[in-house]
Amino acid sequence: MEALFNWELVISSVVMAIIASFFSVHMIQNIQVSTEKDKWLYIMLGTIWVGLGIWSMQFIDMLGDDLYLIATYYTVYTLLSFLLGIIASFAAFSMKDKQKNVSNAAAISIVVGLSIFVIYYIGIKSLKGNEYDGFYSVLSNLIAFVLAGAVIAFFHHNKRSQKLQMKAIIIPSIVLGLGIFIFQYTVMNEIKKAGLFIYEQIYSVSTLLANQLLLSIIMIFMIFAFVQKEKNKLERKFETTNLYYESLISYNPYIVFIINTDGMITNINPKGLEILKAKKEQMIHQSIFSFLPQDDAERVKQKMNRLLEHNENEMEVSFKNSKGEWIPLLLTFVPMIVEGKNEGFFVIAKDMKELKQYQKRLRKMQKDLMNTLERQQGMTFKFVKINDQFIHTLCAGELLYKLGYSPHEIIGKDLRDFLPKEVAEGQLRAYQKAWNGEIVHFEGKLNGYDYLAVLSPVIENGKVVEVIGSCVDITVRKEQEMKLNESNALRRTIIDNLPIGIVVIDHEMKIIALNKTILKIFQINEPIKQLIGKNITNYFPAVGRKVEENTGEVSKIFTPYKHFSDEVNIKNGKILKRSYFPFYMDGKLKGHLWTFEDITEQKKMENSIIQAKEEAVKANMAKSEFLSKMSHELRTPLNGILGFSHLLELDKSLTEQQQAFVEEILKGGRHLLNLINEILDLSRIETGKIKISNDEVQIDSVICECIALMKPAANKKRIKIIKSIDQCVDQMIHIDSLRLKQVILNLLDNAIKYNVEGGQIHITCKCQNGFLVIHIIDTGIGICEEELKKIYEPFYRIQHVQVEGTGLGLSLVKQLIELMNGEFGVVSKIGEGSDFWIKLPMLNRETNHAVKKDLEHRQHH
Repeated sequence: MEALFNWELVISSVVMAIIASFFSVHMIQNIQVSTEKDKWLYIMLGTIWVGLGIWSMQFIDMLGDDLYLIATYYTVYTLLSFLLGIIASFAAFSMKDKQKNVSNAAAISIVVGLSIFVIYYIGIKSLKGNEYDGFYSVLSNLIAFVLAGAVIAFFHHNKRSQKLQMKAIIIPSIVLGLGIFIFQYTVMNEIKKAGLFIYEQIYSVSTLLANQLLLSIIMIFMIFAFVQKEKNKLERKFETTNLYYESLISYNPYIVFIINTDGMITNINPKGLEILKAKKEQMIHQSIFSFLPQDDAERVKQKMNRLLEHNENEMEVSFKNSKGEWIPLLLTFVPMIVEGKNEGFFVIAKDMKELKQYQKRLRKMQKDLMNTLERQQGMTFKFVKINDQFIHTLCAGELLYKLGYSPHEIIGKDLRDFLPKEVAEGQLRAYQKAWNGEIVHFEGKLNGYDYLAVLSPVIENGKVVEVIGSCVDITVRKEQEMKLNESNALRRTIIDNLPIGIVVIDHEMKIIALNKTILKIFQINEPIKQLIGKNITNYFPAVGRKVEENTGEVSKIFTPYKHFSDEVNIKNGKILKRSYFPFYMDGKLKGHLWTFEDITEQKKMENSIIQAKEEAVKANMAKSEFLSKMSHELRTPLNGILGFSHLLELDKSLTEQQQAFVEEILKGGRHLLNLINEILDLSRIETGKIKISNDEVQIDSVICECIALMKPAANKKRIKIIKSIDQCVDQMIHIDSLRLKQVILNLLDNAIKYNVEGGQIHITCKCQNGFLVIHIIDTGIGICEEELKKIYEPFYRIQHVQVEGTGLGLSLVKQLIELMNGEFGVVSKIGEGSDFWIKLPMLNRETNHAVKKDLEHRQHH
């Protein structure tokens, strides 16, 4: 006969199964997230709760079964089923703590399922006089294994979760509770009645016991739920704090170490690994001292030992990264105090490499600034007011030493400590004005030097905090002012005594200024002061209207406001040179300057001047002739000197000093010979004795020959000569090859001498419109625009350049090029170099004869 059920107790057993399952699921979750210290506590609690819950649920369920017999129990089996529930629960929780893979999860499923199965059968075994149905036995066993496997599989799937939501705990609890109920129902169906049937059963005792047990469990569950709720709040708060802590470390822009009290590194943040170029396994469990120099390691140990006693938690060290590079770090130690005990340190390390480099640059800038201040021609100083004294905090500059002082005599002192009393009193008034917020200028004189000082207050928040002063040496300016005053007086004297009459008028023809000479020329006896402001036409008929024997009108002169000069005759028979100059100031026409010069005697002397000019030309020719003869006379002894110097140079018995003397003789002799040759060439050109031939010349070979001759000189200065003469290869021209070489060599010599070390020289040659154009471009110092007009003058040399030379080369080049019907010019820019160019006609055989005659004619004249 099948068993009947007491549904009140059956429902109680279901609730008990769900509660036991909740505890089981919750304890598994706590084991997953708990620390090593708390893990065994959760295992023991879970063991007791789960074992007791399953055992209680079984007996409540058995009490709810109407077996139609008087049920009695074996005490030994009853206790054994309880102990087995405790042991099985402990085994399951222990295995869950060690769960790592699917095979372990399967093993837990088998243990849990088998334990539930065995607990029930031992519990049923405790009933006296029952027998079992084999089909239901196998079915119940299968349900136990599937049930256990499903729950464990759920947790294995969620093993990475640190904290499961309450819904994720309740759902598997209900599934597990209902599953255990189905399992129990299946087991109880195995039992078949054996012996006598009892149709009446007293339910009161079993129902009361079951309800009391259920109520006790529910009460405990509610208390546990309340405690768990509070615990969850604390855990969430702890997790939030832990996340803050993790974020503070993980996203910190600086290196963060966590070390124990022995200096062992237990953690390091990602930024630290990035800066140190290391992997985490290279840093964890390593002593922080192993990455420090010995002296820094000792200092860190002392800092860690004294950190709690002294509130000094920062220090700079050198730290070795994984590449073996030393990085300057600023370490900040933060102790980790737990229950009054130091458990270790947070070490925050700031990379000081950029800061150190910045500090190094800053120190260099400060040093450079100080050097600049010390080397400036003037003087810079600063002062502050302390009590009633103005104390100098800085003083530097060349002027300071000129005034007879040094910085240590000024810094930290008041004016009255180092200046004469009368000088100090005057400057103190200026100092006080500056301290009151004014910008003050004053002049002074010390040790024979005049100076101008400017005091500028530095104002912060409406208050003067210091004053910066600067001084410049105005001694030269004072001298110039004095000279200017003297010059003005002298100029007035000179103007008044000039043989030229001068008068300045405004737009209304009123006199602004004039000199005494003009009064004499026009025979005016009034004082100069009385004439100022009066109309000029009343006194000087040569200005403002037509003049005798002069058809020009002043109105025609004034209209364009341009310089004008002519000659006029006045009544007394004198001839005057009249000149007009518009007087401008700041781009605006301010007045009109007239000059009158008595040229009567000058006119008489014109014939004699022309005659003198002709005599001067003859004298110049004589000079050239003399230079030519002198050059020949000088060459003879000079060649003897050079010849014997060459012989001495070959003499191996000379000492080093004697060899040096011989080299100096040769150097000087060659220089003198070159000078004589150039003077001789110039004199020949001036006298027309130089002969220009017109031979057929291959231009590229001439250029290459000149480059080869100048190559050694260029190599001495590491100058590279680059040629671009492809257009002139095999090009034949009719020219004097000797003079062309002389021109190119002179230009190359200048390009080398005035070039920079390691510079370049570009030589280009092109044929353009019947002309041969050669450019010699250097990367030298360049020539300013003012000197470009003078470089062709004989013996002129570029100013402020220490380069050997005679100053005749370019003059000779220009004249030779002109003799060959060519053109010569230069384009230059300071600091970039110069481009010397020559332009020669490309003569063919038909025109060669005509050009030759033209050259001979020019040379003759």
